[in-house]
Amino acid sequence: GDASPIAFRTAEVTKAVVTGFNDGDAFSVWGGYDNNATNVFDDVTVTNSNGSWTYSPYRYWVADKEYRFYAVYPATVGANVEANGTITVTDFDASKTGAEAVDLMTASAEAKEGDKAAVAFTFNHELAWLSFTVISEGDEVTITSAALTGVDYKGTLSNGSWNNQAASTPDGPFKSSQVSLTANALSATLFGGDLLLIPAMDLTDAQLSLTYYYGDKSTDVKTSTISLSTAAVTTWEKGKSYQYKVNIPRNAVDVSFTVEVNNWIQDDTTIEW
Repeated sequence: GDASPIAFRTAEVTKAVVTGFNDGDAFSVWGGYDNNATNVFDDVTVTNSNGSWTYSPYRYWVADKEYRFYAVYPATVGANVEANGTITVTDFDASKTGAEAVDLMTASAEAKEGDKAAVAFTFNHELAWLSFTVISEGDEVTITSAALTGVDYKGTLSNGSWNNQAASTPDGPFKSSQVSLTANALSATLFGGDLLLIPAMDLTDAQLSLTYYYGDKSTDVKTSTISLSTAAVTTWEKGKSYQYKVNIPRNAVDVSFTVEVNNWIQDDTTIEW
């Protein structure tokens, strides 16, 4: 009859290095009333189409009911929400890097018919954003391999907490093939670009290993292993950015590195040692 359809909108988010959502992006929605988060929406896909969020068939407001809504982005991660609002994402895989990295986000909202406006979701990042850049001080350097080990890349998110299930090894999944630093390009990004990783409460086992040689001296290959746990950074928190800059100095001196720790929108502080 006179009932209005329930509609959705999103506040701005920073998704990896892209601000906002693109046409065709989709999230899953759960929602309902009478303290039941699934009696109206139960894993319904809502898709961005020309700037508007749409789903089908429409659900309509029930007068005088207080609603709770939950959302998970992207819709393809196979999330589940219980009637009490507990969000679970089982066996999430964070092994993709660069443009293929998956930015897992969740949101919740409360609304009622009298609000008249579309339900607004503000998405929160459930992962930590990392990048690794290697820089030469001037010498030409060839990095024959790089590996990120002891880093959790598979786990289950439930009620805001992670149960981690698999950690990276020298065999993968975070490996870089040969990278050349030349006079015209003395820096390069490792592992294909941005990494969106499961938050880490303990970085004791997290390491970055490099094998490399200077100039054309391919018979004089050097190895450096860097612990990513320091007095300043012992955890990776969700919603924060960690930009590691690995420095390969002249004359085969030991490798060093710095890391910038920022909020997802990078406006925070720099830690250096």
